[in-house]
Amino acid sequence: KSVEKAEAAAQTSNADVTLETQPALCLLRTLIEDMELSAQACAQQDAEGTLHIDVNGENAGVLIGHHGETLDALQYLCNLAVNHVQEEKNAHAKVSLDVAGYRAKREATLRALARRTARKVQKYHKNITLEPMNPYERRIIHSEVQGTSGVTTYSVGQGPARRVVVALADGTAPQQTSQAASKNSWQDAPHNPVGHRTPRPAKK
Repeated sequence: KSVEKAEAAAQTSNADVTLETQPALCLLRTLIEDMELSAQACAQQDAEGTLHIDVNGENAGVLIGHHGETLDALQYLCNLAVNHVQEEKNAHAKVSLDVAGYRAKREATLRALARRTARKVQKYHKNITLEPMNPYERRIIHSEVQGTSGVTTYSVGQGPARRVVVALADGTAPQQTSQAASKNSWQDAPHNPVGHRTPRPAKK
Protein backbone atom coordinates (compact mmCIF):
# COMPACT_ATOMS: atom_id res chain seq x y z
CA LYS A 1 0.00 0.00 0.00
CA SER A 2 2.87 2.35 0.79
CA VAL A 3 4.33 1.72 -2.65
CA GLU A 4 0.96 2.39 -4.29
CA LYS A 5 0.59 5.64 -2.36
CA ALA A 6 4.09 6.73 -3.36
CA GLU A 7 3.39 5.97 -7.01
CA ALA A 8 0.11 7.89 -6.87
CA ALA A 9 1.86 10.85 -5.24
CA ALA A 10 4.56 10.78 -7.89
CA GLN A 11 1.97 10.75 -10.67
CA THR A 12 0.15 13.71 -9.08
CA SER A 13 3.44 15.58 -8.73
CA ASN A 14 4.32 14.90 -12.37
CA ALA A 15 0.89 16.10 -13.46
CA ASP A 16 1.32 19.33 -11.47
CA VAL A 17 4.72 19.92 -13.05
CA THR A 18 3.24 19.35 -16.51
CA LEU A 19 0.46 21.86 -15.87
CA GLU A 20 2.91 24.41 -14.46
CA THR A 21 4.94 24.27 -17.67
CA GLN A 22 1.95 24.54 -20.03
CA PRO A 23 2.70 27.25 -22.65
CA ALA A 24 -0.73 28.84 -22.15
CA LEU A 25 -0.25 29.15 -18.39
CA CYS A 26 3.26 30.53 -18.81
CA LEU A 27 1.99 33.04 -21.37
CA LEU A 28 -0.69 34.33 -19.01
CA ARG A 29 1.62 34.54 -16.02
CA THR A 30 4.14 36.50 -18.06
CA LEU A 31 1.39 38.86 -19.21
CA ILE A 32 0.13 39.35 -15.66
CA GLU A 33 3.67 40.08 -14.47
CA ASP A 34 4.40 42.52 -17.30
CA MET A 35 1.13 44.38 -16.65
CA GLU A 36 1.96 44.47 -12.94
CA LEU A 37 -1.43 43.04 -11.98
CA SER A 38 -2.27 41.65 -8.56
CA ALA A 39 -3.62 38.41 -9.99
CA GLN A 40 -2.82 34.72 -10.10
CA ALA A 41 -3.40 32.15 -12.84
CA CYS A 42 -4.06 28.50 -11.97
CA ALA A 43 -4.73 25.56 -14.27
CA GLN A 44 -6.58 22.25 -14.14
CA GLN A 45 -7.02 19.58 -16.80
CA ASP A 46 -10.23 17.59 -17.12
CA ALA A 47 -10.70 13.98 -18.23
CA GLU A 48 -11.13 15.06 -21.87
CA GLY A 49 -7.81 16.86 -21.86
CA THR A 50 -9.18 20.41 -21.86
CA LEU A 51 -6.96 22.82 -19.94
CA HIS A 52 -9.03 25.12 -17.71
CA ILE A 53 -7.21 28.27 -16.61
CA ASP A 54 -8.70 30.57 -13.98
CA VAL A 55 -7.34 34.03 -13.26
CA ASN A 56 -8.31 35.73 -10.01
CA GLY A 57 -7.05 38.80 -8.23
CA GLU A 58 -7.66 42.34 -7.14
CA ASN A 59 -7.50 43.94 -10.60
CA ALA A 60 -7.88 40.90 -12.83
CA GLY A 61 -10.97 42.47 -14.36
CA VAL A 62 -8.89 44.41 -16.88
CA LEU A 63 -8.32 41.08 -18.65
CA ILE A 64 -12.05 40.73 -19.36
CA GLY A 65 -12.77 43.79 -21.51
CA HIS A 66 -16.11 44.88 -22.96
CA HIS A 67 -18.46 41.89 -22.93
CA GLY A 68 -15.46 39.60 -22.60
CA GLU A 69 -13.74 40.69 -25.83
CA THR A 70 -10.29 40.87 -24.21
CA LEU A 71 -10.89 37.55 -22.45
CA ASP A 72 -11.85 35.86 -25.73
CA ALA A 73 -8.75 37.26 -27.42
CA LEU A 74 -6.52 35.95 -24.63
CA GLN A 75 -8.17 32.55 -24.81
CA TYR A 76 -7.49 32.48 -28.55
CA LEU A 77 -3.80 33.27 -27.95
CA CYS A 78 -3.60 30.57 -25.27
CA ASN A 79 -5.00 27.99 -27.69
CA LEU A 80 -2.47 29.08 -30.31
CA ALA A 81 0.37 28.73 -27.82
CA VAL A 82 -0.68 25.23 -26.75
CA ASN A 83 -1.41 23.87 -30.21
CA HIS A 84 1.82 25.24 -31.64
CA VAL A 85 3.60 22.82 -29.31
CA GLN A 86 1.07 20.02 -29.90
CA GLU A 87 1.61 20.15 -33.67
CA GLU A 88 4.88 18.31 -33.21
CA LYS A 89 2.96 15.48 -31.49
CA ASN A 90 0.15 15.48 -34.09
CA ALA A 91 -2.30 16.23 -31.29
CA HIS A 92 -4.84 18.94 -30.55
CA ALA A 93 -5.41 20.59 -27.18
CA LYS A 94 -8.11 22.97 -26.00
CA VAL A 95 -7.77 25.80 -23.51
CA SER A 96 -10.69 27.35 -21.64
CA LEU A 97 -9.87 30.66 -19.95
CA ASP A 98 -11.93 32.42 -17.30
CA VAL A 99 -11.31 35.53 -15.20
CA ALA A 100 -12.98 36.04 -11.80
CA GLY A 101 -15.88 33.75 -12.72
CA TYR A 102 -16.90 36.00 -15.64
CA ARG A 103 -18.07 33.17 -17.93
CA ALA A 104 -20.78 31.95 -15.53
CA LYS A 105 -21.97 35.50 -14.82
CA ARG A 106 -22.11 36.35 -18.52
CA GLU A 107 -24.05 33.15 -19.30
CA ALA A 108 -26.62 33.97 -16.60
CA THR A 109 -26.98 37.50 -18.04
CA LEU A 110 -27.46 36.17 -21.59
CA ARG A 111 -30.04 33.60 -20.51
CA ALA A 112 -32.01 36.29 -18.69
CA LEU A 113 -31.78 38.50 -21.80
CA ALA A 114 -33.02 35.65 -24.01
CA ARG A 115 -36.08 35.00 -21.81
CA ARG A 116 -36.87 38.71 -21.53
CA THR A 117 -36.56 39.23 -25.29
CA ALA A 118 -38.71 36.18 -26.06
CA ARG A 119 -41.50 37.59 -23.85
CA LYS A 120 -41.31 40.93 -25.68
CA VAL A 121 -41.61 39.19 -29.05
CA GLN A 122 -44.70 37.33 -27.82
CA LYS A 123 -46.26 40.49 -26.41
CA TYR A 124 -45.56 42.96 -29.22
CA HIS A 125 -45.45 40.55 -32.19
CA LYS A 126 -42.25 42.17 -33.38
CA ASN A 127 -38.90 40.58 -34.21
CA ILE A 128 -35.99 41.80 -32.10
CA THR A 129 -32.36 41.77 -33.23
CA LEU A 130 -29.80 41.53 -30.44
CA GLU A 131 -26.34 43.05 -30.36
CA PRO A 132 -23.43 41.24 -32.10
CA MET A 133 -22.18 38.19 -30.19
CA ASN A 134 -19.53 35.53 -30.60
CA PRO A 135 -20.57 31.94 -31.51
CA TYR A 136 -20.50 30.76 -27.88
CA GLU A 137 -22.84 33.53 -26.73
CA ARG A 138 -25.19 33.04 -29.70
CA ARG A 139 -25.51 29.35 -28.81
CA ILE A 140 -26.60 30.33 -25.30
CA ILE A 141 -29.35 32.58 -26.70
CA HIS A 142 -30.54 29.89 -29.16
CA SER A 143 -30.59 27.29 -26.39
CA GLU A 144 -32.52 29.42 -23.91
CA VAL A 145 -35.19 30.59 -26.37
CA GLN A 146 -35.91 26.99 -27.38
CA GLY A 147 -37.83 26.67 -24.12
CA THR A 148 -40.29 29.43 -25.09
CA SER A 149 -43.38 28.30 -26.98
CA GLY A 150 -44.11 30.08 -30.26
CA VAL A 151 -40.73 31.84 -30.47
CA THR A 152 -37.67 30.93 -32.53
CA THR A 153 -34.22 32.34 -33.27
CA TYR A 154 -31.86 32.64 -36.22
CA SER A 155 -28.61 34.44 -36.93
CA VAL A 156 -27.87 37.19 -39.45
CA GLY A 157 -24.73 39.02 -40.49
CA GLN A 158 -21.14 37.92 -40.96
CA GLY A 159 -18.09 37.63 -38.72
CA PRO A 160 -17.94 39.86 -35.64
CA ALA A 161 -21.18 41.60 -36.71
CA ARG A 162 -23.24 38.38 -36.62
CA ARG A 163 -26.35 38.74 -34.44
CA VAL A 164 -29.27 36.70 -33.18
CA VAL A 165 -32.83 37.57 -34.23
CA VAL A 166 -35.62 36.51 -31.87
CA ALA A 167 -38.86 36.08 -33.83
CA LEU A 168 -42.30 34.47 -33.76
CA ALA A 169 -42.05 30.83 -34.80
CA ASP A 170 -45.00 31.10 -37.24
CA GLY A 171 -43.26 33.88 -39.15
CA THR A 172 -46.18 36.31 -38.84
CA ALA A 173 -44.16 39.02 -37.12
CA PRO A 174 -43.13 41.92 -39.38
CA GLN A 175 -39.41 42.25 -39.99
CA GLN A 176 -38.89 45.00 -37.45
CA THR A 177 -36.35 45.40 -34.74
CA SER A 178 -36.02 47.19 -31.44
CA GLN A 179 -34.78 50.76 -31.35
CA ALA A 180 -31.38 49.61 -30.07
CA ALA A 181 -31.03 47.16 -32.92
CA SER A 182 -32.04 49.79 -35.48
CA LYS A 183 -29.38 52.08 -34.07
CA ASN A 184 -26.78 49.30 -34.38
CA SER A 185 -27.85 48.65 -37.98
CA TRP A 186 -27.42 52.34 -38.80
CA GLN A 187 -23.96 52.30 -37.27
CA ASP A 188 -23.01 49.25 -39.37
CA ALA A 189 -24.13 50.97 -42.61
CA PRO A 190 -21.74 53.17 -44.63
CA HIS A 191 -21.97 56.85 -43.82
CA ASN A 192 -22.60 57.79 -47.46
CA PRO A 193 -24.41 54.84 -49.14
CA VAL A 194 -24.95 54.70 -52.89
CA GLY A 195 -27.84 56.87 -53.99
CA HIS A 196 -27.67 59.15 -50.97
CA ARG A 197 -26.53 62.69 -51.68
CA THR A 198 -24.63 64.45 -48.95
CA PRO A 199 -26.23 67.90 -48.37
CA ARG A 200 -24.05 70.82 -49.30
CA PRO A 201 -23.24 73.45 -46.69
CA ALA A 202 -25.36 76.59 -46.90
CA LYS A 203 -23.82 79.49 -48.74
CA LYS A 204 -22.80 82.44 -46.62
